[in-house]
Amino acid sequence: MPTLADIEDLNGALEAPFAAGVNAALGFMPYLLANDLQRRTPRVEITVSIQNALPNARRAFPAEGITRDVRWNFNVKLLAVTRPADALTIQDGENEDQFRARQNANFQLHEQMVAALRAYASSAAQNSWADQDNFPLHFIAERLREVNAAKRIKNEEGNHQTALTYSGILAVRESAWRGLESATAPATPQPVITEIDDSNGNPLVDSNGNELIGVR
Repeated sequence: MPTLADIEDLNGALEAPFAAGVNAALGFMPYLLANDLQRRTPRVEITVSIQNALPNARRAFPAEGITRDVRWNFNVKLLAVTRPADALTIQDGENEDQFRARQNANFQLHEQMVAALRAYASSAAQNSWADQDNFPLHFIAERLREVNAAKRIKNEEGNHQTALTYSGILAVRESAWRGLESATAPATPQPVITEIDDSNGNPLVDSNGNELIGVR
């Protein structure tokens, strides 16, 4: 049974599934934490930011006399980073043609990665609807919308970066809410069955000799 904390773990509801999807699309696991300068290349970094709850999307819990948010806006940034061997500067003993060939190979790899990320993002929401393994309590309610694609070469780090940013809506499955209600519902009191005695403590019986009982 889910807990309320499980349902409210919105970042966790997106980060691990996005990581699994990117891993399936590119063949390697992305990073979920920022500012790690020791990361290998090529790589993908995923950053999820939960935004505001949708004001008209709430669910009533009559037993508790409250309502709860059920949908939230979010942004996800998929950062592709590549770097050719010996970074993006010409090396000792390397002529201009060799340097450009190495650069071009890196750029081609980079564009392939970005294309694979876009292809994954185009169906990530639809795939979440029936994906109970990666999205057991939540789903992405609408298709991801690309809001920005920032490309840059960072000469000081010797790498090539493209940040794809998408917006979406995260929703809680109705089955998760029902599971939460079942887990928190008060236990149904069981009837107490006792025999009916006379004033002297002897059990009373019916005409067939069966003891009479009372339920309360």
